[in-house]
Amino acid sequence: MKDAIIGKHHEAGAPLSGSSLLYLFVVFCAAVVGLMLGISFQLNWTECLVSTFTAAMLAFFLAFTIVEMRKIGGQDASHEGRYTYTMTFAKDALPPVDRPRGGFWSLTMCDKDFFMLPNSPNGRINIGTMNLAANELKFAADGSLTITTSHDEPPDAVARANWRPAPEGQFAMIVRAHVPPDPILKGSYNLPDVQHVGRAWSASSSSPQR
Repeated sequence: MKDAIIGKHHEAGAPLSGSSLLYLFVVFCAAVVGLMLGISFQLNWTECLVSTFTAAMLAFFLAFTIVEMRKIGGQDASHEGRYTYTMTFAKDALPPVDRPRGGFWSLTMCDKDFFMLPNSPNGRINIGTMNLAANELKFAADGSLTITTSHDEPPDAVARANWRPAPEGQFAMIVRAHVPPDPILKGSYNLPDVQHVGRAWSASSSSPQR
């Protein structure tokens, strides 16, 4: 079942192009605002510096992040924990990010109100670059990577290694790309479809029930 992008947006202060000068300008402006706020509240110089640094770091994280929310089958469909979903990234087609500058991507689990979940059976609220760096994820023989999302733990070893647990009720899938390059910023990179593959895992089978 084909999914639709229900929201693709730049978070507050996000860059409108791939220009590093624009990134720096956003952070600089935030730092100036932080300094001005510190002075207006008559803080001492140490507190002003802390205010400036905090504003600059907040702008850095917001300015370098792009978010996409993924939804199944159109506006009236929603993700449900009783179903099993997969996203398969083809070989060399993971979300591009600028790793030398600290870039990373993640597929994050949120509840139906888009709040991050407080806990997870395997400790994963999101799955992405950090799991790849730790060699936790399993690739197929053709080099593709399939991420499985379900409430119940998959019995299949590969699906379990790439499992991101879901709550029992409705939930949202959000893809974050921190320090995205031009393919994401200009829209030439497309995320794979979310596939609805079954209702639940059978106790005697490695495949979800249809």
